[in-house]
Amino acid sequence: MNDFLSRGALVPVVLAAILAILAVLGGRGGIAGQGDAWPPEYLVNRIAVVTADGQIRSFQPDGLGERAISDGPGFFTWPTWSPDGRSVAYSGVVENADGEPVTTLFLHESATRKSRPVYEGVPGFAGLLADGVVHYPLWSPDGRKLAFIAATRERGLTLFLDDVGDSEAPAYVLDRGPLWMSWSSDSARLAAHRAEAHFVVVSAGDAPQVSRVALQSQAYRVPAWIPGRDEFVAVKEAPGFGYALYS
Repeated sequence: MNDFLSRGALVPVVLAAILAILAVLGGRGGIAGQGDAWPPEYLVNRIAVVTADGQIRSFQPDGLGERAISDGPGFFTWPTWSPDGRSVAYSGVVENADGEPVTTLFLHESATRKSRPVYEGVPGFAGLLADGVVHYPLWSPDGRKLAFIAATRERGLTLFLDDVGDSEAPAYVLDRGPLWMSWSSDSARLAAHRAEAHFVVVSAGDAPQVSRVALQSQAYRVPAWIPGRDEFVAVKEAPGFGYALYS
């Protein structure tokens, strides 16, 4: 889902079920299928929800089999499954050892049923992307990387990229939002739109490589990669037409 987040925009917090029909095979992520049969036979079929007490839980579609996702005291929201079903990213406001609130992005592993912090904000700084929105996470199609936007005290809305397979801190990509983004279908690149500027972020290697694209437009928000192709589309003002779609 390519949603948008901009400074001052009122995006409602979705405190409802985010349906994910996903699979985990033998303690490892994956979708189980019988040959070319469709639909495949899924081994995990759960719904992640925010409960009334501000915790993240998952349930079977029939409402049974409750499991905890969030861990410990705090208020948690916005659960987002990875495409491969291995992980759930979610936001939380928790207290540190000094009793100060810290906005934190967590990652919950389906196999181990344990959560760990991926990114922690400055203690005492309750930066939000919009009304009630702590972070905006966007999984790569292969489920190995997590791009996310966080409100920082020094840089405003900031885009980070995390390789969920290692323990390294998320890499800084861009700041001074508003920011919108879209993954390529091969999970190798990220298209980012900031104000009128466009960028392509190559996610391979030790640090993201950011290149500016010769396209400027404030006529729209979210760029979109064409599946299976090395190009994305954007909307731009077109003389005599109003607006046009460009790739």
